[in-house]
Amino acid sequence: ELIGKSILESIPREERSGIENHIRSLTPENPVCIFEHRSIDREGKYHWLQWTNRALFDEQGNLVEYQGVGRDVTERRESERALLIKNFALASSLNGIGIADLSGIVTYVNKSFLTLFGYGEEADVIGKPIQLFAHDDNDATSEIREVWTSLQDTGQWSGEVLGRKRSGATFNAVLNASVVRDQSGTPLCMMASFFDITDIKNTREELRLKNTAIASSPTAMAIFDRDFRLIFANDAFLSEFDITRNEVQGKRPLDIVSFFETVTPSFDDVIPLLKEKGAWNREISITGKGGDTRYFNTSIRCSFDEEGNIHYILVSLVNITEFRSIETALKSSRQKLSETIEFMPDPTFIIDRNHRVIAWNRALEILTGVKRDEVLGKRDFQKAFSFFCDERPILVDILDLPPHELAKNFPQVRRFGDSIYVEAFISAMNGGKGAYLWGKASAMIDHEGHPIGAIESIRDISAWKRARESLRKMDTSGMAIAAPSEVEQKKVENLFRMRQELESVLDLMEEAVLLTDKSGMILWANERFVELVDGDRQIVLGAPLSTFFPADEGQILSGPPGETTMRITLIPLTGNRILPVEAKTAGIPLGDERVVILQHIPS
Repeated sequence: ELIGKSILESIPREERSGIENHIRSLTPENPVCIFEHRSIDREGKYHWLQWTNRALFDEQGNLVEYQGVGRDVTERRESERALLIKNFALASSLNGIGIADLSGIVTYVNKSFLTLFGYGEEADVIGKPIQLFAHDDNDATSEIREVWTSLQDTGQWSGEVLGRKRSGATFNAVLNASVVRDQSGTPLCMMASFFDITDIKNTREELRLKNTAIASSPTAMAIFDRDFRLIFANDAFLSEFDITRNEVQGKRPLDIVSFFETVTPSFDDVIPLLKEKGAWNREISITGKGGDTRYFNTSIRCSFDEEGNIHYILVSLVNITEFRSIETALKSSRQKLSETIEFMPDPTFIIDRNHRVIAWNRALEILTGVKRDEVLGKRDFQKAFSFFCDERPILVDILDLPPHELAKNFPQVRRFGDSIYVEAFISAMNGGKGAYLWGKASAMIDHEGHPIGAIESIRDISAWKRARESLRKMDTSGMAIAAPSEVEQKKVENLFRMRQELESVLDLMEEAVLLTDKSGMILWANERFVELVDGDRQIVLGAPLSTFFPADEGQILSGPPGETTMRITLIPLTGNRILPVEAKTAGIPLGDERVVILQHIPS
């Protein structure tokens, strides 16, 4: 079947010219060549053949014949091809792969290995012990020993390790190590594959931390999937609404809303805004089946996929019901304070902790000519007191000055406790005739002792000053007064002594005691009353009852001649607090005066 046939017929067409060239290249000087090529058998299968060809020449150098000896090398060629593919796979693998001899000396590393461990060239690694790439913590030795023992006993080891880069930095990796053996089972070398999981591990730790933070957060949180079904609710959420996880797991918002009487605004109103903007922040109110209403600051955030579809929704709710109640109470208290200030006969104003005016009563409008709306919320209220000129300061502006600075810069100002006082003649008042103004400023503090503002009151004491001056002139005028008889003198002395003794006893009483005439002017007051109104005796004596009882003066003076008990409200001179008191009043026999005894009612 072969005699007389061309050997090229069994060779693929694309390889024939190459074989012809090999044969024709033989010369007497180079009569032998070896080459390999593919061959096709009768069944159309390819085989690899290796030929050793020899050309025979006569003495004149003419070609006599070709001789060829061939053998099938298909198995070897397939092995080489498989080895080439494996080598390429090792070299291009994303895993860092290293091979070491049985003593642990590195003989091969791929590019990923060099990158992972921070080396630039193979020469930096080849010939180094594999231990060089382990971390240098105290556990490194035992970890290497564990891997080495496992390789000797089982031929493989897999687990998480801490690797060390050339720079000394460490990274987390999964190591798969194994012993490579030949067909007879004889160990040839060791191979290690490293997969860097540092980013994965950090991400897992971050997720674990966030999950823990969400789960343990005091803020009520819930997460819904793209279908608006609840997939997670933390303990704070379940506790806030007194529901169990099984009751809400997998439920839609409308199903959860059905647990309550009303939710405002409704979720139907929120969804379109949420889909449009991806976020929604607003206060909501939730009324339970029992009728109790709670208020929440609510934040809803959406996460979107690459196509712009909602991936999940995070809902967080902060219960602000108590803050709402406090806010309402503060507004009510501020309103009552403003109303109380308004009724005070003395010009009075209040500033907050930011030095902004928050109250400005009608009496101050009359004194300054500046309307309340012109100064409320402003800091530059000083221009309203321009008529002071340099004759007296605005007390709230200097209330925080240290004592030595106050005494040095404003010697006319006195400090008693948390308040400061001043008395000054203001020449610009009354059309240039002037007036004496007394003033007091006190700090306003909260229940923890922190300053929250200040109040200042002003009083025109010109009439009082004139009356006092008249009395002084009468005492020094030298007017002839008939000398009393010895009996009358003794009676006067006895009455004076009795009065002093009585005043001394009244000063020791825990109750506040004062004496007024029929017009309501205070004729005398004990020390307890002076302390209670945050004043001093010079200011209290001669003051009208309306100064301290703006809403109750008429009730005090209009009482029957006998003893009367009533509950009224006292406002100290500072005006920064309101004191409920129980008052007992009684008329003085054979006189128009009235005694008032006050007992503070603790709140």
